[in-house]
Amino acid sequence: MQNRWHRVGCALLLGLCATPSQAQGEATLDFTAGVRNLSPIAALFALEPPILREQDGLVVSLSTASHAVGESEGNNVLLIDGETNVLDLVATFSLGADWRVAVTVPYVWHATGSLDPLIDDWHRFFGLPDGIRDEIPRDELQFEYLRDGLPVVDLTRNSRDLGDVRLAASWAPEALARHGLSLALGVKLPTGDAETLTGSGGTDVSAVLHWRRQAPTSRWLLEGSAGVAALGDADLALGDQTDTAWLGHVAVGYTVSPKLVLGTRLQLHTGPVADGPDPLSDTSVMLTTGGSITLNDDWRLDITFDEDINVDSAPDIVFRFALSRRFD
Repeated sequence: MQNRWHRVGCALLLGLCATPSQAQGEATLDFTAGVRNLSPIAALFALEPPILREQDGLVVSLSTASHAVGESEGNNVLLIDGETNVLDLVATFSLGADWRVAVTVPYVWHATGSLDPLIDDWHRFFGLPDGIRDEIPRDELQFEYLRDGLPVVDLTRNSRDLGDVRLAASWAPEALARHGLSLALGVKLPTGDAETLTGSGGTDVSAVLHWRRQAPTSRWLLEGSAGVAALGDADLALGDQTDTAWLGHVAVGYTVSPKLVLGTRLQLHTGPVADGPDPLSDTSVMLTTGGSITLNDDWRLDITFDEDINVDSAPDIVFRFALSRRFD
């Protein structure tokens, strides 16, 4: 199995290296569609920078996250074992010269899934730690959080529902735009259901300063953001839930050819629960890596995956596919 995957990886790498490098166009890879911490409790809050796509259009993205996190101290127990899937529909459009707005409608389902064997092979192949995966049954769903012996989260059956709808707007007047800057605002509405872990039950508001830079003759794209989110009270008795979370990201993209862009993004946020277990209170650090394939003038396919750099602060791995349609 390992040799087969090694051969496949080498073939893909050789194929990418052999792709002809032609025009030096603007890097079009972006990680705005669906990239957020999908750990079941963290995902209830708006902890991702509200960055908007550079082009008007529609995006459909599917994200599948695998979880295996366990921590116990006295009467406080956290066990997150299962998979989370999110189907996002994102619409982005311009309002005049300075404003852009976006609406994200997510559909969320938590399930037993079937990724555990693949994740185990992935960890063995790359020599990564397997955490508690050797201690828990494969392909089961158990999202449990006991606080002082009382159940806060207890989800053991597949659930699905509309998630929390997200609205975002960016403002880039000429004074900011000439420096590659924009201000982005986000609002997460309580359209999901805390009982099924598809929404927090509260309204979150976030704001970030976003910087994006690519010289006209360069294949490299650099961007970053830094900001804050005000978190509304969740319907779950999480304990000392934080009112404020700090968040941001840095990213780099490289135009390999007119039809292929590769990139990576480091995203972080502070924990939503001040006195909770480490996976809920630690700063989350997540690395997203992937590429964008231009199918034609209007259609594009993004393929990315996430890893939890600060272990257990985000899912073990997230696979994401996003198909976008540009509107002129």
